Amino acid sequence: MRKKLFLGLGLLGAAAALLSGCSWLFPQLKAVLVANPTGGPAPLSVTFDPSGSVGAVASYTISFGDGSTPFTGTDITATTLHTYNDPGTYTAILTITDAQGCVDSDQVLISVTAPEETTAYLEVDKTEASIGEDVTFTMRAFAASGARITHWELDVDGDGTPEAEGDPSVYELEETYTHSYTSADTYTATFTVEDDAGGTATDTVEVEVTAAPLEITTFDATPQTGPATLTVTFEFTATSGATITGYTLEYGDGDSLSEAGDFGTTLTRTGITHDYAAGTYTATLTVEDELGRTESATVEIEVTS
Repeated sequence: MRKKLFLGLGLLGAAAALLSGCSWLFPQLKAVLVANPTGGPAPLSVTFDPSGSVGAVASYTISFGDGSTPFTGTDITATTLHTYNDPGTYTAILTITDAQGCVDSDQVLISVTAPEETTAYLEVDKTEASIGEDVTFTMRAFAASGARITHWELDVDGDGTPEAEGDPSVYELEETYTHSYTSADTYTATFTVEDDAGGTATDTVEVEVTAAPLEITTFDATPQTGPATLTVTFEFTATSGATITGYTLEYGDGDSLSEAGDFGTTLTRTGITHDYAAGTYTATLTVEDELGRTESATVEIEVTS
């Protein structure tokens, strides 16, 4: 009787294992991780491909072995790109899980060597910016095997004078610098590093800087109608991302008022008066900025006899 009881319990356990989908008799999952490349000099970008895995994968995780945050996904056909910045040997592990909670894993070794020569990399958080807008540069560099980086500099506007520089003694360098441009133009920023073996490396990035548009935000005439002789008071405000350099107010009767100068990015005028005889007139305001841009606005004046 005891033998039959044990046999029955064993069959029940096997059946439960089969129903759970995790039976060792009929494996449901097989993790397969392919990496390309599996070795090279730092910084090494590796593409991980888990699509060869077998089974109904509900989710998966790839841990890269370098202390970075693992990647978690649900589309087992997708590839994942990861960059190893430091020399060393890393074990990347793929872990797959199905809907029943069954798991399987696979791993691959990644060998990262020191670069054969010193390298420099320059990135920017935006390649298009407005005047006065912050642009952040991220600089990274890796010294050749046996060397150390001893000097770096960043020239953000291409004038040959660095806005930032330093004299470390490191194998791997990472720095950031934030700059805001004051004039509209296309700038070539250059990052340069030197090592103690006489090696140099550079990288560049272009930033296009534009000015906010020139706009006449208000242009008013008071009153706009009335009997002759009608005294009309004008006022206006204009703004620009560049310096406003002048304006002309044509009253529409052959007379005009002009003013030139350095007015900054906002120009306001009030209390401008002009006397009109009977007739219908179009007063036109034209504003210009240092970039040669112009903007105009009009207002109608009707004067009765």
